[in-house]
Amino acid sequence: MKLMTHVVIGYPSLEHTYDRVKRMVEAGVDMIELQIPFSDPLADGPAITAANQQALKQGVTVDHCIQFINQVTQEFALPFIVIGYYNTLLHHDINAFKSAAAITFPDIPVTEEPYEHYLKQAHQVGLKVIQLVSPATTPERLQQIAHVAEYYVYCVARYGITGEGENYQYLKDYILNVKKFISLPLAVGFGIRSPEQLQVLDGLADIAVVGSALLPYDGEDLTRQLTALCAIPNHQ
Repeated sequence: MKLMTHVVIGYPSLEHTYDRVKRMVEAGVDMIELQIPFSDPLADGPAITAANQQALKQGVTVDHCIQFINQVTQEFALPFIVIGYYNTLLHHDINAFKSAAAITFPDIPVTEEPYEHYLKQAHQVGLKVIQLVSPATTPERLQQIAHVAEYYVYCVARYGITGEGENYQYLKDYILNVKKFISLPLAVGFGIRSPEQLQVLDGLADIAVVGSALLPYDGEDLTRQLTALCAIPNHQ
């Protein structure tokens, strides 16, 4: 199972974000999400939403993010996935993000015209487009996503899942249902806060996503958290 971590570009500053990415790479994570800050990121929980808003208060713009993405993709040899909400990308050419491995549009359904526009643009510059599913995604929508999905599919779990007891069964049933429709690797995020919770995904997910749990840490404290996560037996 691969490990994917997450940063909000510009939180708490661009310099700190760079340091976080560097520590993630050095610790041995496999993939990193680079989120362009947006004022109302509907697909995110409270911690990442607050980080988005703080980055915007610092004056971080999409142009700053593009420069940052180009910098880290040139310096570090692992896949970076850009997360961008529709309003933040509306006046920018997808070509600006071509140094990343893939891009995610959390708020553009596959059935809407803007999605087709961005999908075509992304493919023209070699960017893969990541699809998101949730427990509320209908079988019909899962079938639609299966036809256009590439690279991997991100499974968003409901907020508050811990990976224990009844919640684990809920998570397992949800992922197994997605697998009925989608054969690509599945990335799963459910509020992982420890190596023990990470191991809950063994045999279920291909990519475990750790995001908000790392936000309180920086410097050597962040490195210790990352090292522990990367040391789990099923991390490949």
